[in-house]
Amino acid sequence: VLLELITGLEACTCSGERQVLLTSRVKTQDKFDVEKVVKIVDKRVLHGGVKDEELKAIASIAENCLRHLPSLRPSASEICRIMREEIPCVSSILVPSEKL
Repeated sequence: VLLELITGLEACTCSGERQVLLTSRVKTQDKFDVEKVVKIVDKRVLHGGVKDEELKAIASIAENCLRHLPSLRPSASEICRIMREEIPCVSSILVPSEKL
């Protein structure tokens, strides 16, 4: 979902009779490529004042969420913690649960 949010693209699109996964568009030799994500970011995200470093941090989180083994994926609370700590553009809207 994070990739869809920052790129504005659907997870799966049809190209003729072929389906193209968003994850395949951001990989280089079967490895997740954060730089490719930054290149296809939705321009509306950039107009919101999101910096390249923040985009790279979000893309890195997305990479972790897409790990093959579920046990290696971060939990929702870990994702929120990382976003609060490393991504200033979203830290103000992610209030720690103990403050609610």
